Amino acid sequence: MIKHKSEIYKFIYNIKNIMQDRNYDKNKSKIIKIFFIIIIIILICFGGYSIAKDVERINIKSESDIAKPILIIEKSPSMDVTAMNNYVCYKFSIKNYNEKDMINELKLKYYIQFSKFVNDYIDIELYQGTDKINLDNNKTEYFELAYNQKEERDYIVKVKFNKEKVYSANDIVGKIKIKVHTEQISA
Repeated sequence: MIKHKSEIYKFIYNIKNIMQDRNYDKNKSKIIKIFFIIIIIILICFGGYSIAKDVERINIKSESDIAKPILIIEKSPSMDVTAMNNYVCYKFSIKNYNEKDMINELKLKYYIQFSKFVNDYIDIELYQGTDKINLDNNKTEYFELAYNQKEERDYIVKVKFNKEKVYSANDIVGKIKIKVHTEQISA
């Protein structure tokens, strides 16, 4: 490549000498080749810029819906545990479809957690059908929920009030909340 002005002057001087040479016809083909090489170099230098300019103008438009997780919890009305009514069975279900029969399209996992106000005199047991589910620190382990097919899981919470462990009637005021925590399983 030509780096300095002095090289350009040498290049032009060499072309003049070739043209003044007695063998002008022989050198004519050399001049044409050099001319075409210069034109190709110029086109390569400026051609890349015009191609890049056209690439920038391409717009790609796309529309898609984001998959929405569907996890419906149906529950029975709340119940009171008292000294007279010391044992209650509370039912709820978790399903992966809604009332419009739209089915969950994502891989989900969930766990169930109970928030208790006092641990001493309330005992909680969780069942899925007839199978007892172990609770560790008032929560279950993760369960995977099916996707792209309907699934419903029924749960029973058995709450028992231990009268012997209560010191006064003021100790039994509070609520037990059932929380279902969900996470998407990465694909």
